[in-house]
Amino acid sequence: MHSGDTLKGYIKVFAFYDFYPILDTGTNKVQDVYFSDIGSMRIYNNGPDDYRFKGYTDYVNFGDRHFLWRLDGKKKDVAIYDDILHMGMHHLIMVTPKARITLYKGRQWFSDYDKIDSLLVRFINERYKTGVSVGNFKSREDIIDYILDKESTLSSP
Repeated sequence: MHSGDTLKGYIKVFAFYDFYPILDTGTNKVQDVYFSDIGSMRIYNNGPDDYRFKGYTDYVNFGDRHFLWRLDGKKKDVAIYDDILHMGMHHLIMVTPKARITLYKGRQWFSDYDKIDSLLVRFINERYKTGVSVGNFKSREDIIDYILDKESTLSSP
């Protein structure tokens, strides 16, 4: 492999190693690709040809040697990521052109991943000086979208 190469194959996601064993579908050989060598990765749920749904999850490397960050949502130049593949305490971060901001860290949010989290609502109220409540949101995606909308507005020139 060389810098800028793209691999296409099947991956076995292990959170306990420094690499991913990838079955390269072109050569039919397994090669270990270390986290530090991965810039970004897209994992398809039903195969890359399944266009009925989004069907994939994107991951990015922010320079961590032992895990990748999962993309939870993105609008314009603002994105929210979590480190669900990392062992231990998990983080939810927002990356803007000017900063990397921790929205949440803990275990409960990730064990109840789809629930509406009052700590994220508190983050919204403190950061954007609003008075929203848990009842203002129908889902976790609504919260992420709300934060992305607000932050995209703040970071626009």
